[in-house]
Formats: sequence, structure tokens, C-alpha cells
Amino acid sequence: MKVCFVANSVYPFFFSGLDYQGAGGAEYQQKMIGLALSRRRFDVSFISYDLGPPDFPEQDGLMFIKSFRPDAGLPGIRVFHPRLTKLWWALKNADADVYYVRPAGIL
Repeated sequence: MKVCFVANSVYPFFFSGLDYQGAGGAEYQQKMIGLALSRRRFDVSFISYDLGPPDFPEQDGLMFIKSFRPDAGLPGIRVFHPRLTKLWWALKNADADVYYVRPAGIL
């Protein structure tokens, strides 16, 4: 079974060197759930903000997919593009059976 976590701020919990202040308890819990599912042979992916690295590496059997840059787009219309268009692309790319979304805000 494929499980995808839509957790825009989760990336810094896996990879050091990125300073993003939006990550908190929900993202940490998603990380722990994802690692536990991966150990039980689930295919686990995370959709996270595009925070700059050219490619998201795979780690501990987890796949990372970029969505959008938090500062991208013009205010007022950026909710549609690039946010929704890039998020839709990331969801399609994950091709999961289950999508887990637990943020505050538009998602």
C-alpha cells in the first residue's frame, strides 16, 4: 500500500541545513508515523515545500516530492498558481492509495 503525507513543512525534520520556522508538532508526528509505516513495508512518500535543494533525496525508504515554494506567486492569485497547480502535480506524482493531510490553512 502507498501512503503519502501532505506535510509542507516536514522537510527540515529529515534533512539538516534548512532553517524553516513553520515546522512543528504535527510535522514531527507525521515523520514518526511515516517511519513506522515504512518499517512495516508500506511505500511512504512526503509532499513538502520546495525549499531550494534541486532534488529531494530518498531517506530511510521514504520518498520526498516537492510542491511549491512558500513565497512563490503573486498575492491574491498564488493560491491557484503556483500553489494548487504544483500541489496537484505532486499528488499525481505520489500516486498513493491513501493521502494523509493534517495542516492548518488552505490544505
